[in-house]
Amino acid sequence: MPLDEEIGPVKIYSPKKPDGVWQVSWTPPGMLRQVKQRKTKEKAVELAKEIKGQLKRGEIGRVHRITTQEAEWIRLCRILKDPQRVLEEAVRTRFF
Repeated sequence: MPLDEEIGPVKIYSPKKPDGVWQVSWTPPGMLRQVKQRKTKEKAVELAKEIKGQLKRGEIGRVHRITTQEAEWIRLCRILKDPQRVLEEAVRTRFF
């Protein structure tokens, strides 16, 4: 598909056939390339502008790196299934 337009990091590709679909592609930070299809160029441009705004505001593609301590807490929570109940029980039996 030939590149038709670029709106910031978002690319719009025109269809090869007159009745084909327009493709909108972008690559959020830390993620694989994303592609969506729209029937008309107007809808493709509208989607591209919306995605550009979301990327600029950091709403999509955010990668959160956790610390070793956070990873340990997550692992313990998965093991315990209900960490709040276990914590309340430990406090009740230990301090009362």
